[in-house]
Amino acid sequence: IAGRVESGVLQPGDTVLFSPSNKRAVVKTIEAFGGPAPAKVGPGEAAGFTVTEQIYVTRGEMVSREDEMAPRVSTRLRTDIFWLSRQPLTAGRTYTFKLGAAEIPAQLESVQRVLDASTLNVDEKRPSVNRHEVAAVKAL
Repeated sequence: IAGRVESGVLQPGDTVLFSPSNKRAVVKTIEAFGGPAPAKVGPGEAAGFTVTEQIYVTRGEMVSREDEMAPRVSTRLRTDIFWLSRQPLTAGRTYTFKLGAAEIPAQLESVQRVLDASTLNVDEKRPSVNRHEVAAVKAL
């Protein structure tokens, strides 16, 4: 399993939890790219690790140590976006959201508000977001 450590420390013997699948495993070894295997890896480091039992985790899953707070898993997303497409972002349509390394189809439930970047005026009644606009949206 390979990826980048965003926070915390990972070392052999740690029990880890994969989210959102809720699979658990024990870290067997830490592997390094192009160098000797370190005893542990920390924030900002890219590394791989092996686990003591054979499990399959899909691309984009997050891993956390079992003794730390796991990421919150949900089927809904509320976020602020900066829209770059020439086609408007429209409530009711399905889009592909990229969350970390995962790509997930999600239906845009609503546009909560649109911010005009030049005037800083807020519109809370628009059902779509045009190119180069900032908006708060909900998706499921």
